[in-house]
Parts: sequence; structure tokens; C-alpha cells
Amino acid sequence: MEWYDAHYKKLLIIPTLLILLSIGVIAWQISATGDFVNKGVSLSGGVSATITIEDAVTQLDIEQAVRNNFPQADVTSRSLSTTGGLRTFVVDAADIADDEQEAARQLVAFLENTYTVTSVSTETTGPALGQAFFIQTIIGVLLAFLWMGWVVYLYFGDSTKLKIFMALVAATATLLATQGVIDGTTGMGILALIVLAVIAIYFTSSVPAGAVILAAASTVLFTLAVVNLIGMRLSTAGIAAFLMIIGYSVDTDILLSTRVLKSKETDLFKRVWDAFTTGMTMQVTTTAAVFVAYILASSEIIQQIMLIILIGMIGDMIFTWLQNAGILYWFAKKQERVREQNRLASRKRGGKK
Repeated sequence: MEWYDAHYKKLLIIPTLLILLSIGVIAWQISATGDFVNKGVSLSGGVSATITIEDAVTQLDIEQAVRNNFPQADVTSRSLSTTGGLRTFVVDAADIADDEQEAARQLVAFLENTYTVTSVSTETTGPALGQAFFIQTIIGVLLAFLWMGWVVYLYFGDSTKLKIFMALVAATATLLATQGVIDGTTGMGILALIVLAVIAIYFTSSVPAGAVILAAASTVLFTLAVVNLIGMRLSTAGIAAFLMIIGYSVDTDILLSTRVLKSKETDLFKRVWDAFTTGMTMQVTTTAAVFVAYILASSEIIQQIMLIILIGMIGDMIFTWLQNAGILYWFAKKQERVREQNRLASRKRGGKK
């Protein structure tokens, strides 16, 4: 207890540095590629070919062969299964040709001329459609943050007027998004600025509510930075995983905040410790289950979802128990000092009488 009481503010340096590093990685990603994340074919547009062949080749062999034949294309591949001498691969390629149908035809023709193909199927996504869907999903994530923040403030906040005002802000943003008024890159940027302003307002009005929202946002930034560092190409399923991370992060942070601020336990450190033991038990067991699912999953989509959630879980441990716990500990100690000062002032006034 004495050690934590003396060093909890210093521990806040760790999550702060991670946030700054995460922002730096994302900024570098934008400067290098023009996007803040590596997008898969379902989000960027292109051709996805699922091919089953008899040749004894690896996923890297096929990927390199496609790259050599289409040097202008952005190519990735992955192995799905090997059964009875047949090997199944997925080849994703963008920028083979201006027309996606022509790109699919050229890719299939090359694969059939190069390998002994037993079956092949293709899916195409136009660049405009992929970009539009990507923007819509990001807008959906930002709207989820707005409503999540309002629900948290509804529980921890004190100002009824602010609760009503923020509900109107979230409802208006949702209505404008569904009507297509908030759309495109500009709309996404404006909504992102609104979310940042809302986080700042919540933090100013209610430190516990702001800390919960900050922890969730930090976890998402950390996860996105790690996803970029490992070179993962985000699919539509990956964006769903980010929504799951937001929900789980808010859950653990509300558990911590409720235990620290609402519990009748008199000792502050005991409240933090009780929340830590309960929360870490939940997080460790969930992380273990997600890790096993990632190892055993044969589907590339399931693996991506599990890996993103696994990274998010690790980030959530850091930002819940170092960042949010430190902020709440500082806030609760300040409240205790204020209550003690008010009690002493009340005694003095009573003594004078």
C-alpha cells in the first residue's frame, strides 16, 4: 500500500508514453500510406481469389509469383488448408487492372496457367465501394464512442443539463449519419473532432466518466498501433473486433470505478485492490480463452478477430490498472481531503458557537 501510494502518479507515465507512441505509429502509417490502417481487399477494393491446387507450393511461393507477374499490384496471400495432396490458398490483389472484373479474369488466367488448379472462385470489391464501406464503419465506431460516453456519464456524472445536452449531441450525430449528412472523409473527420471534444467535456465535468472514456480510447489507439506494426490488413471482421474491445474496456473500467467510488469500504487502497483482483481474474481468463481460440481457429477471419481482441485485452490491462486506477486513486484521495477539510471547518464553526 505504501509503495503504491508513493508511486501511483509515476505509474501514469507508462500508459501516457504508450498513448504517445501509439499516436506516433498511426501518424507514421498515415504519412507512409495515406491511411491510418492497412486495409484488406474488403475495405480497399480489389480481387480475392480462393484457389485449390495440386502443386507442392507454399503460400509465399504463390504470393511471389503473382507479384512478379503483376509488379504494379498490391498482393497478399494466406493458406487455408491442405487435404489429400490438395492445397487451398486465398490470394488478395489490388490494382491489377482498372476494372475489377478484368482484374479477376487476369488473376485467374495467370493462376490456371501457372498451377494445376482443381477449383477457383473470386470475389471483387470496387475501390469506391470499399472506401465507402470503410468510412461508414469508422463513423459507426465513432458513434459508438459517443453513446458509450453518454451512458458512462449518465451513471457517474452530476450535471443533469449536461446529460440531456450530450444525449441530444449523440442523437443528432446519429441522425445526421443515418441520413447521409455526415459522410465521406470530411464527415468522418468532423465526427472524430466531436468525439474528442466530448471526451474533454466529460473529463472536465466528471473525472471518473472521463477516465473511463479515456481508457477505452487509449485501448483502441494502442490496438490500432500494434495492428499497424505487425502489418495486419484490416477486414470488415476486424472492425467488428474493435467494437468488441470498446465494450470490454468500458466493462472493466466501470467495474473499477464502481468499486472505488461506490463501495462502502473505508480504506481506499483496499477498494482499488478488490477491484484489481476481480478485474484481473476476468481479464486473464478471457485472454486465455481468446488465445486458445486464436491458436485453434482455422479460419483467417476468426484468427484476425481473436488476434485483435487479444491485443486489445493486453492494452486494456495496462490502461485500466495503471491509467484509470491511478486517475481514480488521485481523484478519490482528493475527495477524501476535501471531506476532511469540510469536517474540520464544520467543527471549528461549531466550537466558536
